[in-house]
Amino acid sequence: DNPVSRVTAESRKLAPISTYIQFDDAMAEFWQTADLEEKIRFFPVRLWWVLTIILPLRVTEFLLTPRDCLSVRDGTSLLTVRRTRLKHGLLRVYYNIEEDYERFEYPVSQSLADEITWYINATADLPKSQINTLFVPEKGGAYLTYSRMCFLLRELLEKWHISDPVHLGDTRHLSMISLILSGDTPSICKALADHSNIVTSMGYYANVKTLSGSHVLRLLFENGAVSLPPRLIPAPFVSPGTMLRVKDGYCDFQSLTAIDPYECCKTWTLERGLG
Repeated sequence: DNPVSRVTAESRKLAPISTYIQFDDAMAEFWQTADLEEKIRFFPVRLWWVLTIILPLRVTEFLLTPRDCLSVRDGTSLLTVRRTRLKHGLLRVYYNIEEDYERFEYPVSQSLADEITWYINATADLPKSQINTLFVPEKGGAYLTYSRMCFLLRELLEKWHISDPVHLGDTRHLSMISLILSGDTPSICKALADHSNIVTSMGYYANVKTLSGSHVLRLLFENGAVSLPPRLIPAPFVSPGTMLRVKDGYCDFQSLTAIDPYECCKTWTLERGLG
């Protein structure tokens, strides 16, 4: 039983990467034009997207972010979040937030700290969560629940005409894929995701193979580094002895060994993709 094959087969089926790019663009545009009421109402979705796509929190952990979540130490803004104690074996359940969850601090950018500070100030006069969490409840609720958070996300997807499903749990996977693509190790993924073993973490970044090509395209598109020719450009003959063996042929670009994607994208077709 190969654990790599097993976790790959069992990993979450994500939407096409273009869907998340569309979502990111729509969120950025919406946040520039939304009025105060809209910003307060949809801030939980906004923060979920910009935070958990970097820090792989579970959705329940994210929703339990404490109201007093910001602090400053040595000039660095720190965000306090709750991580569950109930995912590491058969532990006693206390049915109490402070007993079942542990507080962790993570450094965050000043811009993110400023957004959270804005939300805290903007909601200062609104009814607070009965369990002292960051987000104010809707419609007389005790706190912002998972189901209500799903409703807010679906409302935005419909508003922005995004047809592919985007789920709250997707960003945990996207965050870990981003860590792997950025060169971090499985051990780093395990630690940030708060997993008990690396095999569990593998199930979260197992989608990396299907997303990495699109990640490269996005990177190059944003940098304007290359243009994509409409047809295959024949390459000059080079002796195979000086080239690197790759799938379906050889590559004469020696920086391929350093995983440099720019040269690969100078040749692209709809039929064969990159390289």
